[in-house]
Amino acid sequence: MQPPSVLRQNGLVWIIWAWLVGVLVFGIRLAGGWWQVRRLATCLSHPAPQPWQDRCQTLAQTLGVSRPVRLRESARVQGPLVIGWLRPVILLPIGLLQTFPGTQIEALLLHELAHVRGHDYLINLLQRVAETVLFYHPAVW
Repeated sequence: MQPPSVLRQNGLVWIIWAWLVGVLVFGIRLAGGWWQVRRLATCLSHPAPQPWQDRCQTLAQTLGVSRPVRLRESARVQGPLVIGWLRPVILLPIGLLQTFPGTQIEALLLHELAHVRGHDYLINLLQRVAETVLFYHPAVW
């Protein structure tokens, strides 16, 4: 029979291995999601018409967003979203710029630019990293 300290150490080793496997699984999930989002912002979209890109930059300057924000359209999104923190992209569903009135599009762009200004993408990324490392804790979920 092994002493209790050896049994505790063996149990601790199994707990550490289980945690490492969990972090690996959730890390792969996080990396896969990041890869899909980057692909959506680059390969699976195209630039919005130049007048709207210019208007987006003007609104960004008005809000005090210092980084250039790219405006793109994609058939793969259901609603507007912001991708990226260092080089943010506002991604709109294809056809939205042709169907909505100009004032509604400007309001929508202001809303998305507020997300850029508030660094929401970075905050979400940090939250996902915390979920990856602390996946086992119910309070995280």
